[in-house]
Amino acid sequence: MKKILKFTTAIVILLTFISKISGFVREQVLAFQYGANEISDTYLTVLSLPQYISNIIGGVLLSSFVPIYLSLKEREGPHKANNFTAKIFSITLCSLVGLNILFLLCTNFIGKIYFGDQVTVEQLFLIKMVLPVQLLMVLSLFLTAKFNANKLFYEPIISTVIMNILFILIIIFFSRSSETLIAATIGSAVIQLLYLFYKAKTNEFTIFKIKTENYFTKDVKEFVLMGVPMLIGSIFTQAFNVFDKVLGKGLPEGSIASLSYALKLTQLPTGIIAMGISTVLLSSLSILASKGEISRLNREVFKSIRITTIILLPIIAIMLFYSYAITKIIFERGAFGSSATQMTSEAVIAYTIGILGTSLTMVLSRVFFATKNTIIPVFSNVVSGILNLVLAIVLVKKLDHVGLALANSISVSFNFIFLLFIYLIKNKSRLSVNLKYTTEFIFKLLLTMSVTIGAIYFIKGILNPNAGIINFFINCLLVVLIYLLMVVITRLEGINYKKYVFKRRF
Repeated sequence: MKKILKFTTAIVILLTFISKISGFVREQVLAFQYGANEISDTYLTVLSLPQYISNIIGGVLLSSFVPIYLSLKEREGPHKANNFTAKIFSITLCSLVGLNILFLLCTNFIGKIYFGDQVTVEQLFLIKMVLPVQLLMVLSLFLTAKFNANKLFYEPIISTVIMNILFILIIIFFSRSSETLIAATIGSAVIQLLYLFYKAKTNEFTIFKIKTENYFTKDVKEFVLMGVPMLIGSIFTQAFNVFDKVLGKGLPEGSIASLSYALKLTQLPTGIIAMGISTVLLSSLSILASKGEISRLNREVFKSIRITTIILLPIIAIMLFYSYAITKIIFERGAFGSSATQMTSEAVIAYTIGILGTSLTMVLSRVFFATKNTIIPVFSNVVSGILNLVLAIVLVKKLDHVGLALANSISVSFNFIFLLFIYLIKNKSRLSVNLKYTTEFIFKLLLTMSVTIGAIYFIKGILNPNAGIINFFINCLLVVLIYLLMVVITRLEGINYKKYVFKRRF
């Protein structure tokens, strides 16, 4: 069983890597074709609202639907679980249609919030055309939740690759204009959704057929009770997608685009590593929770946090110290000039600070969702969201677009620290942490990173990473090798957490 789980996790991480790379190539092509200018600023600003909505609702679906679906399937069989699926799909679809109608009626108001009183006809047209994309995005995420609940992790990832490839082809082969960006956005989202529907039909998933006249049964009420607090929390944590654009409208041209490119770049390790681990983790934790195996559940969470940290730290170090070289190599071509490279690299540094916090929050929050305890992560999300907004208002005045990125990193790091603190307090009677071995692990981790950072400064002094792609890759290769060598020397993987962190079986 463990071998199968490890194999599945490895395949999911590999496919997620391919998916994220395709998404990253998408950003590269977008930067090449449009650069960091007014057109890209406008498009990414308008796209932020559909992304905001899909992140909120999609997050609720992925985190609330899966545990309840699996619990129903385990207790009452596939028939009840499939009926639950159909009801949630219908409710989601009706809610999205109503939301889209409301947004279309408020197009002028939304335009003024984003662009001020001087909003143009072209900007309003872009808003009207792009806003409905949230319907396609959320339905795709719903089907993704259904696939994940059935431990079919591959198809949703493949659908994302297909979507990214189509988007790339459209903006390459058609003229540079807002209309092309609209066609690429809508067309790629439609194809992704159709692919998922096709695969759902192939796997004989029940999506539409409801074999009851009563929508609000016990399982749906449980979903609402679990989902509404999460919805509230997500509204706050994902709000930076919108208010960053609003706060950034007075910044120099290209600021919004630079923030978007930098965010996508720093989300790459989070999306590949943390998302891959947490996607598989949620299903396994939900099953353990339904069986009452809390001891194994907790061990899996701490093991995932440890592995995620060890994998991400060298990546974070490279992105912090080689941000300009990375941005230049990846983006600087076509319409993306040296000034855009400088702006984006500065934002990369600020966003990189929050990579670990974002990733570990993603992993740790799974234990709360799996045990259907949403109040704590929701409260944490609300507080971190408010903190993000306050810091953004303060820092944007002093640091421009970098202030917006830094505010986000500080708030997501706070979110993880707060969740970890509450988790340890809540489980103190069942979770006995051996201070000696915990301190030893932290010491070894700090020693490993200290040597690695020292090596970075030494290597940079000999080989300038900004001088060319070969120098850069040699720098990265040496840094990774030194980090791995320190992991072996310090025996960072040698601590038996099963024995020392969880001394008592419960």
